[in-house]
Amino acid sequence: MRPPKLYIKFFLSFTFMLIITLLMIYGLHMKTEVRARNRYIREQVRLYTIERVILLTELIGEKIRSESYDIPDKIINDDMQAFLNNLAKLNTAKIWLTSNNNLLLKSFEGEIPAGLSSLTDENRFVSDDITLYHGFNSTRDIYVISSVKTSASVNMLFHVIFGERRGGEREGTGFIFGLAGIGIIIPILVIPISRFITERVKELKQSALRIASGDLAHRIDIKGRDEIGELGAAFNQMADKVERMIVGGKDLTALVSHELRTPLTRIRIAEEILREKLENEKPEIYLRHLNDISEDVEFLNKLIGRILELSKIDMLGARFEMQPFDIRQLILDLIQQLKPIVDRKHLYVYTDFSLINGFIGNRNALSTAFLNILDNAVKYTAPDGRIYASLFQEDKRVVLSVVNTYKKLDEEDLLRIFEPFQRAGDSDTSGSGLGLAITQKIVERHGGLVRAYNSDRGFEIRITLPVHCHQ
Repeated sequence: MRPPKLYIKFFLSFTFMLIITLLMIYGLHMKTEVRARNRYIREQVRLYTIERVILLTELIGEKIRSESYDIPDKIINDDMQAFLNNLAKLNTAKIWLTSNNNLLLKSFEGEIPAGLSSLTDENRFVSDDITLYHGFNSTRDIYVISSVKTSASVNMLFHVIFGERRGGEREGTGFIFGLAGIGIIIPILVIPISRFITERVKELKQSALRIASGDLAHRIDIKGRDEIGELGAAFNQMADKVERMIVGGKDLTALVSHELRTPLTRIRIAEEILREKLENEKPEIYLRHLNDISEDVEFLNKLIGRILELSKIDMLGARFEMQPFDIRQLILDLIQQLKPIVDRKHLYVYTDFSLINGFIGNRNALSTAFLNILDNAVKYTAPDGRIYASLFQEDKRVVLSVVNTYKKLDEEDLLRIFEPFQRAGDSDTSGSGLGLAITQKIVERHGGLVRAYNSDRGFEIRITLPVHCHQ
């Protein structure tokens, strides 16, 4: 089974960063601690070697003095050779004696290493009668020269080469292998984490494909407080909104079809009657039927306009530009627009408006919302009825209350009237049933709330808006 591409990218990225981190750690370690440790170890090795050479020199000098090997010719014998060999074996070193650049004895087979006489001062250390060369060749051996004190005035030198201990190098190699082991183990341990992340992303992909195929009720079950969990929650919120939009669009289409069928039927019937009357030649009846047709056409025109307005607010998500304006004056202007109808029905309108300072909102949209409320109050109030409109401020909220004398509604109707194409109770008053739905959308887009109540004075619509509206 081929692993997901995201998993491969995540794994490779983590591995690459881990390698870079390990290299940086190794470089820093080598530059600081390892060098400091090596300097310390070399210094200790140098001091230890000098002490050993001093001891060996004393042993050889004591041997020469005790055996009266005070001249070079006497030193060259089997006893001294055996003594030199034992010293070399015990100290794991190459030892030889010279006098006036002439070789006297040596503890090893073969020639004396070449180039010792031409060593530079770079790795030389001098202490009293001892000269030490550290790391002078490729094997980083230690070469020491010391003067041997004899009873006679003989210039005799003791030469010894110690092989350097490789413990520090082995430790450095172990450190490298340790880093390599970490670099292998950590990516292996990351595999479950990577798989956990990629599996959740894969679930998101499968859920998106299911919704795209038409399963609008499907929701993803990704839990957690990390970014992927938040992405899953946002995905479900998006799916909810998409489902509501699509289902709402279908419901809207069905309702529109139902609402349009009645006026269209009346238009068809009126048209058939006109045809019959034309045949009977009764012109006085034509005008009345033509007026009916005109009213139905006007109703359809307004209905389509309301539907488009609701669709724009609800589905297209049109943004509102918020600006400061006088909300009190706006409502007074709207009431003035409805005055002809108020006068014709002999309605009594009572207003109680407080001055609202600093209100911010979209004047055009709120004008539509307020006009829908006031128009419904005028439309559904019987002749000689009363309408009470009040505007006041509570803390940082503005409240508009419109009450008209109307019968009490059931609790279900108080909620249902904000749905598209729903009217109050069994009202037979003409209208599209979209006014309150549009009002609710506009108010909610301003961060407000609209509710219907049965009050002591009649039917009440109450709109609550923040002083500074926002989307």
